[in-house]
Formats: sequence, C-alpha cells, structure tokens
Amino acid sequence: MAYADKKNSKATETKKHSGCVLHTNFADKVTGEIVNADFLTAWNYSKSRGMLKIIASPRKDKDKRKTANPKFENWAVKVFFARTLETKWYNGFFDVTKKKLTIKDMEFVLNPKAKNGGYCGTFLKSN
Repeated sequence: MAYADKKNSKATETKKHSGCVLHTNFADKVTGEIVNADFLTAWNYSKSRGMLKIIASPRKDKDKRKTANPKFENWAVKVFFARTLETKWYNGFFDVTKKKLTIKDMEFVLNPKAKNGGYCGTFLKSN
C-alpha cells in the first residue's frame, strides 16, 4: 500500500466518541471474592464538555429501587467531569428488558448493546 493510500484510509476512519459496557460481576478488592451484581461503566467525549466518565449501579435498598413501572429500576449514577475535575451524582432509570439506562437530568442514555462497543450520549425526547 502506498503512502497516499494509507493517508486516505485514515481520513475515512471515524473516531469513537463514546462507549458503554454492562458488567454482571466484579471482584471485591478487600476479600477478592466474585460479587454478582450488575453495573454500567461508560464514557463520552465532546469538544464542549470534554471527557465524561460514568459508573451506574442499582440502589442498595430494594425499596428505593422500585418505580411505578415494573420494567424500570432506579439506579444511582456517578459522573466524573475530567475538564473541571468535578463529580456529580444523578438518578437514572434502567430499563430491565432493553438494558438501557436513562439519565433524565443530563438527557443522556447509556446503551451497552449499541453497535461499535456501546453508546453513551444525548438523546432526543419524543413528544
């Protein structure tokens, strides 16, 4: 492949600006045992906001997890803003059937089943 061909092939590649992964278990750092619990890790990069890192998990108390719609769970969401070194907590709603998390206050959706390694980013409300 000639140099010009390599240069043109890189120009057509698009950079990935977000990702999301659903984890079903993790190793406890203190005891080392495997804990079976769902949680999401995600990231998003934009020029205006910079890098966002997100971790979300179900609320510990089963009563706090319940919502009016049984197919949704109430999750706690921690967002780290790398540009300002700020951390904020949000409330999220996890769709159990579709495995998507919606953060209404940020107008974000986390979808680990999206093509290309998951999606973390803005969504548009449908009226």
